[in-house]
Amino acid sequence: MEKDLVEIFRDTREMCVKNPKLVNAVKHMIINQKLYTSAVEVYANKDVYEEPVDIIVTRNRSLEAAFDYISSEYRVGVLNFANSFTPGGGVLTGAKSQEESICRSSTLYSSITDYFVSLQFYEAHEKEKQLLGTDDIIYSPDVVVFKTDSDYPELLPEDEWFNIDVFTCAAPDIASLKKQGEEISHDELFKIFEKRFKRIFDVMLENETDVAILGAFGCGEFGNPPELVAKAAKKVIEEYKNAFAVIEFAVYCPDSQQKNYKVFKKVFEE
Repeated sequence: MEKDLVEIFRDTREMCVKNPKLVNAVKHMIINQKLYTSAVEVYANKDVYEEPVDIIVTRNRSLEAAFDYISSEYRVGVLNFANSFTPGGGVLTGAKSQEESICRSSTLYSSITDYFVSLQFYEAHEKEKQLLGTDDIIYSPDVVVFKTDSDYPELLPEDEWFNIDVFTCAAPDIASLKKQGEEISHDELFKIFEKRFKRIFDVMLENETDVAILGAFGCGEFGNPPELVAKAAKKVIEEYKNAFAVIEFAVYCPDSQQKNYKVFKKVFEE
């Protein structure tokens, strides 16, 4: 099955360099993309809406969730759960995590593999061996979604293609940290997630995001406790309750693996 996913991604990459509409979209995206390192100051207006943000927890996939808001006037921003060291994670070998799924269905990979971004985002992580990740974020504007958000993405009719903004950021890789025999306290990890969510929200707001599509950030292969991540997000959202129209936690899961979804649902219903 991984072979099929490799072929699907090969087709995605080929379309990005051969389809005239996608070629122009990729040029626009790369010209306007931004890299937010810790040295970059961000202006975030947290007082945008009179009504408090609508917080939703669903079992949607990330792009599936984004599509629900495309017909509105809202600008949609999707958090890409980045691999700290490799653009697109395991997309070249058919891996199935959230980042790989986004790359298979859209133009995102062309942004995060751009030389300027790779040099400063991925090589910086590699140089510092940052298993805890950093608060650095790649902003990729007007990413074109042109394939279905499904197990095996299929090409959409051109009149159904849609644009989103993608914010690429890495969660702490606790699973790899533990394999190296290292530990991190609950409080320290909570503070890291608090700080990272604040940075994500600030960067989204500077780029006029109305609807933020998040998820169980780092709770898959990276092994972060879903309750800790959900509670950190919930605490931070209190500071941003009038900043967004909607925050959706798209926690995709098959019927047999609903733990992350159930934990997020419970935390945000408390």
